[in-house]
Amino acid sequence: GDAPGVFRRCFREYEQELIATLQSSASAVQKAEACKQLRLLGSAKAVPAISALLTDERVSQAARFALEGITAPEATAALREALGKTSGPLKAGVVESLGWKHDASAVPQLKPLLADSDEAVASAAAGALGRIGGKDALAALKSAQASAASTVRPSVVEALMRCAEGLLAGGKTSEAKAIYESLKDFHP
Repeated sequence: GDAPGVFRRCFREYEQELIATLQSSASAVQKAEACKQLRLLGSAKAVPAISALLTDERVSQAARFALEGITAPEATAALREALGKTSGPLKAGVVESLGWKHDASAVPQLKPLLADSDEAVASAAAGALGRIGGKDALAALKSAQASAASTVRPSVVEALMRCAEGLLAGGKTSEAKAIYESLKDFHP
């Protein structure tokens, strides 16, 4: 028989059921459970329904978790788009998710957030840039090192150390050493 075809059909039907749950008047718990399943099974088709929940305080975290697990580029794009639709803890969470996705194309949007008036958002931006790494993220973190709010500075330093570790792992010893040198006189 056509076992793979049958499996694909069942899989698509199940994904569609989960999407329908997200779009229904189901409880926050039911929607969070559907997000958990979609993290493992979701495709680009599920992204619009999941991303619509990013602004809902009760299920935003589950929605972010689902989008972190979906490899389709639409999932990462939805997180970038949510930066402009969220604030406070929800925005900080979206920023963290972009870091976990290692989304280098989000760096231009994350850089200004290092100076956000919400310390949680600024600290999350530092952490995300540290996870993403690369030349642009490193430059943003270096420039924020002196100007960041005192409560955000430890996150910036930790992110710079993460960048240095990435450079070391990539065999770029002298660049990593320069970062460590710049941090040795740092006192939070």
